[in-house]
Amino acid sequence: MSTITDLFDGAGPASTDVAGTVATTGDEATSSSGFGGIQMYDTGLTTADQRVSCWFDLSNTGDEQVLVACGDGTYSYPWPNGYFIHHNAGNIEIFKNGGTALDTAFVSLGSGVVKFTLEVIGGVIKTYFNDVEETGLTATDGSPLTTKKVGFGWSFITGTARADGGSGTGFYAEDVGGAAGQPTIKRFGGIPFATGRKGQW
Repeated sequence: MSTITDLFDGAGPASTDVAGTVATTGDEATSSSGFGGIQMYDTGLTTADQRVSCWFDLSNTGDEQVLVACGDGTYSYPWPNGYFIHHNAGNIEIFKNGGTALDTAFVSLGSGVVKFTLEVIGGVIKTYFNDVEETGLTATDGSPLTTKKVGFGWSFITGTARADGGSGTGFYAEDVGGAAGQPTIKRFGGIPFATGRKGQW
């Protein structure tokens, strides 16, 4: 199984800014411009069945976090191409290729450091927060993407990701297998969340 790990300490795999600017210092990655920034990795993963995670600091409620799987390393304003989570003030959306919303919900994530996870297996796209499936979304894509790049970042505003979010990793991605649509992350822990999700289930 291939993996990508970046602790934001300068020793991680090669990555490329595809929008705005992302700077890494110590154990943090930060968007350093008001436009935000998206950083993509193009080494390591060999399949389009992927699980991607990043620990985002939600202390600034104005941040808009983005986590990308199955990307192609390009950017169609205002979003990256691929599947991605977009979080803004509790509103969570799964997008495809810069603009098609596949599912949306309101999830109260609080203001601390929260682990975002995006999983794609056989055209079934799921999100998890702090490894809890119940707080996420599920969407199905009849024409699944086969591109393999992954990444993270922020849209329109500065933001911070941390490598000390509780697991010792900042950004992590891996090839995964298994039956499409089956949960592959343990259900444990818990964070407050609100109802109001809609879309494909």
